[in-house]
Amino acid sequence: MQNRGITLVELLIALAVMAVAFGVLVFSQVTNYRATARAGVVSQVKDTATQILENQVGVVLANFTRYYNGCPNGNESGSNFVCSGTGFIINSGVDEGLEGEGQILIQSSATSQGITINLATKVSCYDSFASRTAAIGAGSLEPCPGVN
Repeated sequence: MQNRGITLVELLIALAVMAVAFGVLVFSQVTNYRATARAGVVSQVKDTATQILENQVGVVLANFTRYYNGCPNGNESGSNFVCSGTGFIINSGVDEGLEGEGQILIQSSATSQGITINLATKVSCYDSFASRTAAIGAGSLEPCPGVN
């Protein structure tokens, strides 16, 4: 038998198969890079929103009675007082929770590159004032003292 080597058609078919495989590999890598970049942005936006929320929780806990009865430097909206600033809204909790147990709703928001993350938490008077009942070890908590 005579060894003729590979023909031009066989070479072109092998190159075409390799080009398709290389194209699929490049496409998957580009998709992975995009997903990784988006996940990084989402993580940074969530970190920013969390930092804003934690900062505002600290501010509210330090001045619970002022935020419960109203909003220092805030705008009154209906029966509630609303405080707002860059990336946050604080709603006084006069009408929230059990009677005598004030809860203040704190919301934070952060946006970057079209991605928005919204977080919210409620702060109770129990977070800033110890209950008299809990202090003596009873099984149930009584409402916080009235806020004036």
